[in-house]
Amino acid sequence: GDQSGRLQIFDTEGNFLGRFNMTTTDQIQILVPIIAALDSEDHIFVGAKDRSVVYVLRTLQDSEAMQTYPEGSLAAALEADGRFTTVLRLFDQAKGAETVPWPWLQNPERKLTLFAPTDDAFSTLPAETIERLAIDKALAEYLLTHHLMDRRLLSNDFGVLPTWPTMLTTQKIVIESVDGGYKYAGANVIEMDIDTGAGVIHVIDAVTGLHLLEN
Repeated sequence: GDQSGRLQIFDTEGNFLGRFNMTTTDQIQILVPIIAALDSEDHIFVGAKDRSVVYVLRTLQDSEAMQTYPEGSLAAALEADGRFTTVLRLFDQAKGAETVPWPWLQNPERKLTLFAPTDDAFSTLPAETIERLAIDKALAEYLLTHHLMDRRLLSNDFGVLPTWPTMLTTQKIVIESVDGGYKYAGANVIEMDIDTGAGVIHVIDAVTGLHLLEN
């Protein structure tokens, strides 16, 4: 940042990318290679008390070349919404792991339900957790499948079963009714029934399944 309280962003080749006015609550997402970020002396991955940069994982060239997902797919809905860049990135980097159905998220005909944590939810995680997810495909896979169901589940059916199976087959989730709303594994469901056609997205305010990272 410069002396005027603005954040100046450069890529790894020194090219100027932009200047941002900063307040004590601002968070800026920028794009640099993950390896460069991990090797950097700069404080790239920040905690909830910091005010600068979150989740720095792509080159500028990668960003410009990012694909547009098929219309009607869960991935397209997540991208269009704008609140789920971290979820999309984690699914993308975990592709090729044994159970993460990245192709399914891009299939408009696949019936899936995603309880999607927002970028704000991920920003509350410790920096060490973000770093682990960024470099460990299996760990990201484990966490993501905790939020995903291989079925279409609308909110009016939440109470049909006492627990619901996730794509992480060893885990079943309680969706409980609380004060006129719902909680998914303890996280508040803050928006329901974003219908993508075959799939559906429910927005949650926290990342669930963090206990899985302790094993």
